[in-house]
Amino acid sequence: MLSNLQRISNHRLFRAGSQMVVWRFGALVLSAAGNIWTARCLGPGKLGISGFILTGVGQATLLVTLPPSSYLVRRYKESDSPDGCLKLVETGTSVRAIFSLIAIVFAAIGILVIPISSDWQLSVFAGIPLIGVTVLNAAWLLQAQEKQPAQYKSSFFIALITALVSIAFIHPGSAAGADVVVALVAGTAGFLMVWHYAGFHCWWKLFKWSRLIDSSKDIKAGLWLYLTGVVMYLYVSLEVPLVGYLVSVEDLGLYRTATVLCAAVNSFLVMIPTLLFPRFIAWQKESPAKLWILQKRLAVAFTIAGAVVIAGAFVLSPSVFHWVYGKTFARAAVPFAMLVTSKIIVALNGVFAWGLWSRGRDRAMFSLMAVTACISVCLNLTLIPRYGMVMAAGVNIASEVIILIGTLYLSISLNRGVCEVACGN
Repeated sequence: MLSNLQRISNHRLFRAGSQMVVWRFGALVLSAAGNIWTARCLGPGKLGISGFILTGVGQATLLVTLPPSSYLVRRYKESDSPDGCLKLVETGTSVRAIFSLIAIVFAAIGILVIPISSDWQLSVFAGIPLIGVTVLNAAWLLQAQEKQPAQYKSSFFIALITALVSIAFIHPGSAAGADVVVALVAGTAGFLMVWHYAGFHCWWKLFKWSRLIDSSKDIKAGLWLYLTGVVMYLYVSLEVPLVGYLVSVEDLGLYRTATVLCAAVNSFLVMIPTLLFPRFIAWQKESPAKLWILQKRLAVAFTIAGAVVIAGAFVLSPSVFHWVYGKTFARAAVPFAMLVTSKIIVALNGVFAWGLWSRGRDRAMFSLMAVTACISVCLNLTLIPRYGMVMAAGVNIASEVIILIGTLYLSISLNRGVCEVACGN
């Protein structure tokens, strides 16, 4: 029988998950409205231009987000002292503020040195400050505090702001980059809301020069997780700009539509690790055997539910794209269904990957993802020029299958005999 403490923990997890679903569903509806309106107004070409810039913002954000969020969450959950938690928040905020400022300065110097076409200027100018807004977001802190419903509540209001601003200011004939401006406005509002929900209304006071001096230990300790994030980008997201580089800006605009709509679907799936990672850490501290048993149960449930979602995506996506986005975007329907398949596999392999991270197997995960990234980049460079965005989505699926096989093997190896020991006890 479950102890009272376990029952309370599971009840909290269920209640938090229910609240997250409600907020996320509302955000999904609003995001869909804003994205469809934007796509119809701007068209594939302009979406491709802003897609390049938003991809660059994502790359810069990835490189300067130190210490990595998963490391900060783990350190926060492992800390037994409120003072230790506050010190960690100050360290994370101070380091990220400095690195994001460096990235913004380099980007500003770049636009002064490199001539920029008028079609690209609005996207570039709005994209640069978006780096700082994204890097300094406190979403990791809400996860560590297990306030995920608050995080998704803020996502709802971000989606609401995005939809309202998009419909009010974007219209047929708007300049390329109008959607980047909307992203900056909504991102800034979300940034302030997340810090508010985390309990820090004056977030800028967290910046401490003294924390920078002591930050090398945390940066070094989170190095494998940071490198893992970099190589993860290579096999998860690099194909997006490669479609633009190797095929055309218009195809990038089409593929971006598929990725944006897939991100809306994935927003439900990412709730899973958001909820489970802190719980995995707690279960691991309580009993590795318990963690492994629950991982296997979750994997079975995700496989059954995922098969239904994948089948629905392939059956419905052609009609949905033609009806919602128009004939111009119809070619993105099949890549969308393939990307949904990839995200379902991500949710499944996350059951094992986050379990490994909760047990400190950072280096093993990095090695697995580095090998996958090398295979993915080689396949993308070879196949995208010939087969376009369909093969970009196909390589994405293949990469996640490799990760699934690897995380499953590592988990079985790590937990070999653990259930027999638990049953013996």
